[in-house]
Amino acid sequence: MSVVSAIGNTYFVLQASHLNQKVWFVKFPLPILLFAYNQARSKFGGLKRSVAAISIGLAASMVLASLCCVVAALVEARRLAVVKSSGLIDLPDETIPMTMFWLVPQFVLLGCADGIFSRAIGSLYMVALISDEEAENLEASKVLQCQYAGFYDMAVYGVGVMGSVLSVHVVGEISAEGGKINWFQHTLNTSRLDNYYWTLAALVAINLLIFFVLTVCCGACFYVVSRFKDAKLPAAPAVDEPLLQ
Repeated sequence: MSVVSAIGNTYFVLQASHLNQKVWFVKFPLPILLFAYNQARSKFGGLKRSVAAISIGLAASMVLASLCCVVAALVEARRLAVVKSSGLIDLPDETIPMTMFWLVPQFVLLGCADGIFSRAIGSLYMVALISDEEAENLEASKVLQCQYAGFYDMAVYGVGVMGSVLSVHVVGEISAEGGKINWFQHTLNTSRLDNYYWTLAALVAINLLIFFVLTVCCGACFYVVSRFKDAKLPAAPAVDEPLLQ
């Protein structure tokens, strides 16, 4: 999830910077796409703090992230088609005759996925990693939990950003095997980001499947353990003398 999130501030913004920013005679600034992302992230970040809500939130964020990559791949394929038809393959600094508002859906989907995922990760820390006894003994438990949850969230995203750099290198090396052209070139017009987006969509889908299997298995284990703890053991029979032997 964090690997997908990292492409929002890198490839998405780089794509938008070379698209047409005008609608009729009005030129819109590039940060309007980031505004759409931030609005979607804030609107979909109100996940309740419960184990069931966290599981649903993580699954929903993966579905949205995979859908975001699919939309991004389709839009990038169209952008490359416009670049080829306009003869701009070797002119990376020229404005492509395609409005940047084609990128709005992928920015919004990424914002929704990030908002749900961020809230779920923070809530996972607060619900699962902090026991009830610690929460009862600490007077400022809520403040402390919120602070640590934020650091936990940033740590997860930091690992994802580093993983994004590694994924670009690994995918690029694999795509260049057999004498083929590497998907990542010096310019966007000669790169194949659409193939990279399809790869991320497939990886997120596989991750969702693994998450679903683990959720079912762990849910069954938690159910068995809870039933075992709730079961009342029969009282031991009374004995007249201790069994010293």
